[in-house]
Amino acid sequence: MLRNYVVGALRELARNQLYAAISILGLAVGLCAATLAGLTLRNDLTWEHFIPGYENTYLAVGVAAPTGHTPLYSRESPAFVAGILTLNLRQIRAVTRIAAADVHLRHDQVEAQERIYWADSNAFDVLRLPVFAGDPVAALRRPDGIILTRRIAAKYFGRDDAVGQSIVLDDAHVMTVTAVIEDLPVNATSLETGIFASGLGSYSRLSECDREAPELASRNAVKLCGSTYLQLGSQPHLDALQRAIDALLPQAYPKFPGMTFGAKVIRIDRVHLFDGLNPGIQARLAAVGAVALVILFAACVVFVNLSTARSVRRALEVGVRKACGASRAQLIVQFLGESVLYVVLAACVALALAEVTLPYVNAFLDSGSRLDLARDPELLASAIMGVLVVGVLAGAYPAFVLSAFRPNTVLKGVLRYAGGAMARQSLVVLQFAILIGLVLTAAVIYRQCLYATRDALRVDVDQMLIIRSDCKPVLLNELRALPGVRGAYCSSPALLDRQGFLNARLRDGSNLAIDVTALEFGAFGLYGIKPVAGVLPLDAGQDGTGPIQNERQVVINETAARRFGFAAPAAAIGEPLPLTEGPRDFMAVARRIVAVVPDFSFEVAAQKVRPTLYSAEPNGYKLINVRLTGRDIPETLEAIDRLGSSTGAAKPPERFFVSEYIQSLYSMVLREAQVFAVFAGVSLVLAALGLLGLSAATAASRTREIGIRKAMGASTADIMRMLLWEFSTPIFWASLLAWPVSGLLLRHWLDGFADHVELGPGPFVAASALALGVALLTVAGHAFLIARAKPVAALRYE
Repeated sequence: MLRNYVVGALRELARNQLYAAISILGLAVGLCAATLAGLTLRNDLTWEHFIPGYENTYLAVGVAAPTGHTPLYSRESPAFVAGILTLNLRQIRAVTRIAAADVHLRHDQVEAQERIYWADSNAFDVLRLPVFAGDPVAALRRPDGIILTRRIAAKYFGRDDAVGQSIVLDDAHVMTVTAVIEDLPVNATSLETGIFASGLGSYSRLSECDREAPELASRNAVKLCGSTYLQLGSQPHLDALQRAIDALLPQAYPKFPGMTFGAKVIRIDRVHLFDGLNPGIQARLAAVGAVALVILFAACVVFVNLSTARSVRRALEVGVRKACGASRAQLIVQFLGESVLYVVLAACVALALAEVTLPYVNAFLDSGSRLDLARDPELLASAIMGVLVVGVLAGAYPAFVLSAFRPNTVLKGVLRYAGGAMARQSLVVLQFAILIGLVLTAAVIYRQCLYATRDALRVDVDQMLIIRSDCKPVLLNELRALPGVRGAYCSSPALLDRQGFLNARLRDGSNLAIDVTALEFGAFGLYGIKPVAGVLPLDAGQDGTGPIQNERQVVINETAARRFGFAAPAAAIGEPLPLTEGPRDFMAVARRIVAVVPDFSFEVAAQKVRPTLYSAEPNGYKLINVRLTGRDIPETLEAIDRLGSSTGAAKPPERFFVSEYIQSLYSMVLREAQVFAVFAGVSLVLAALGLLGLSAATAASRTREIGIRKAMGASTADIMRMLLWEFSTPIFWASLLAWPVSGLLLRHWLDGFADHVELGPGPFVAASALALGVALLTVAGHAFLIARAKPVAALRYE
């Protein structure tokens, strides 16, 4: 019997090649989208799974929670955290630290900048990375030991077994390769390069942090120094451990008013998914998975519509089979088998498409997804199970509908189209609701990205260049002397990332976290920012008539003026900062407010502008803000690079345009828009195929009706208008379904921004208009063929 089912399915496929091709294409597109989304999700959910024992390995994520400020999370923690946890918590088997650093490596003629990890001697007891050669545990117990991956070893030594070879670090320290580990997977681990150097050396970052710890403690200061990894037992009691850490660590940190410190223990394969370190990642992954399932559903709808559209042709077959003794259950099995065959063929096409497109998807999403069914039994089993599930679900409705024909009715020649009109219309409505929703989502996300990077900015970033470099007076003066430079001023990195802040107590007794940015006040002019009250002091190196800035003079923004209790910005001018308690080094100098500037931030659309204080602190200057004239930009950039190289650095300092930096802040938002746009394109194809199935059903079921209408005097244009109106009706119902659902979801998404676009009616109408245009273009040709058919062809057997 199984042989009969297979032969029957293949004959049906051969008899209806056009329908079969459309069905397989629709299913293949849906399965390909679902496969790519599934591989991407699987990659993100399996970070660090290549590390043996990852189930018991955790990262102590540093947490600082200032009053009035969102909690700050970091992969790094102070140097003393590892020792405190080791001494006080017995449930922790081992604690180790690794600290990332960018260094210069050289062997003979091969040299390059590399990211390395200074590691404690027991690092490979906790992070048991796959070993190729040597003993990594013993390697880190000698001060000059260094561990390379096979790829890095081949890069510098021409072979991957480089144990015993020497390599020079920062042109000063000769390191010995004591072990080689396997190459780490791309975009599947937080360890970027896999180069580990012994932290026992006096020049390592870990040793420097340990030496600085007493001096920092004397100043009541904290410095982050590397990531702290924990190895726990096979059945860790995480809640109890977290409570113990929450009670223990705050006692070791310096006491700041309104500030709490601690650490959150997260398993290493879940760190990548932690919103505190990777904001919004869980929502993005959930959205990708949900949309992929919706696309797969739309592909199944295409198959259902086309299957039921052929029911009139298969009615006689069903009647004959039943008259010969076939039961309905046997017919259901037959039709389900045909459905699974279609899905199997579509899956083959989908896997081929996925294999071709996966490298581009990985490059676009910075993913390390792999499609290797032969070497991944778990993935192969999932693929087989997915094909069976999709085949059964997609074929269930057609199977039950087609098997319901009664032989006495069918064999009398009374043939009716299977499946209710309401069901068919509902499926098409759902398809176009999906299309409208995806188009609308992509459009709104893209509008928000443009708004955040252009309209929402309160600063002029045109031709603004940032150079990451110590702000040395000689370099600054040479920059200002270049013909293509209009001005140059120094600032701290906090001008961009807002990571500098102080926690202080106000005169009214409340605690307040204040963003602090060190900069030369001339930088305000470069960005086109004018004070709303007071006068900005001038930089000592510039000519002018105003006062010269010093560390006792501070500038605040309007939010800070309000939070400090001043009735108006002008009331703050000349007043001392109303702080009664704060960091010891900051409070040591009496400071007065000399100007109030408008609220601004490069992340203004993503986060609300917080109280901000700007002061002249030369020790914090790590950026140079340069405004170019806009003429001879390539030549000016080359001249800037030459100036950077002349300072003695191994290479010119990093430089970038502020506009590029702002674009990078919202790159994930833009990528979301592009992903939804791609999904919308896929949905458009599937919606067109689904509507093509509905038009085919109309041709089969209404031939006589149309013949009678034409015999009674209806013209081809009249029939066309009637058919196009009927084919357009699902779009209106789809709009009524998609608009409120999409509106609620998009409103919730936009509320995550401090400043966002208005969700007006324009995008909704445009998305529905696009869907309507697709619908009309899809069915116009088919409707024309139906409308111009001669009535005699439909009525000659009546």
